[in-house]
Amino acid sequence: MLVSDVDQVSFSNDGKIGSVKEVLKDPKRRFNGDSVILPIEFVAEIRNPDGGLAASQRFTRKNHQLDLRVMLSPAGKEAALIWGEWSQATDKYEESGRIVILGSRN
Repeated sequence: MLVSDVDQVSFSNDGKIGSVKEVLKDPKRRFNGDSVILPIEFVAEIRNPDGGLAASQRFTRKNHQLDLRVMLSPAGKEAALIWGEWSQATDKYEESGRIVILGSRN
């Protein structure tokens, strides 16, 4: 199976694919000396080994958010959504996240 136009990808041992696409890029929203064009939204997807869509979620980028990643557990039963933000208070890149339990669809 081919997953195209993704900006980040993760695989589980059982063959699931987690991906994030940056969508609706706005050339007016830049970071790091204008070298990075920030997206307006992210689309995170989890696909089964046969390519079927198991989960999909669209996220609007927050003001200081720079990226979004999805990391699948080795068993493919959980996914970690991790977003990076620029903290003006600490003048550093910081990450936070959330664990999502992936249910089975029959």
